[in-house]
Amino acid sequence: MRRNAVEHDRPKAKGVINEIRRLARRYHIPIKVGVLESILTANHSPEIISSAIAEETNLFKLIKLVNYLEQKINPSSYAVYLVRNGKVFIKESREETHSDSQVLNIADMINGRIMELLKAKSKDAAGKVLTVKFPKDLNLAAPCSEKCL
Repeated sequence: MRRNAVEHDRPKAKGVINEIRRLARRYHIPIKVGVLESILTANHSPEIISSAIAEETNLFKLIKLVNYLEQKINPSSYAVYLVRNGKVFIKESREETHSDSQVLNIADMINGRIMELLKAKSKDAAGKVLTVKFPKDLNLAAPCSEKCL
């Protein structure tokens, strides 16, 4: 029933939609790229990078950033892209060279921030820190998106 109402008003809505589209072209302001989004492409000072990492509270963004930095530390001759519905696209990569020490320092800062955020979440209602002991041979992985939860 709702679909019929939208189709009925389509001629009226068409003019409004076109006007919004024209105004969007005129008044569009691009989003400013943050420090963490351009961490390796722009020349940011270590102080700016560390302050941006300290301000970030989204665990998923930090985990994705660490995964990206680990990929830059161990480059491959092929780039793998997950498209959707389990499909994968592979092509030869053109890796940019970055100094390993710079990438390792940034990765260490981000890993420290992830540890801080996880420690803050690991307390129960009484304020006691919850601890779990795992075997040394066990490798854990964190989800890189909220969908994985």
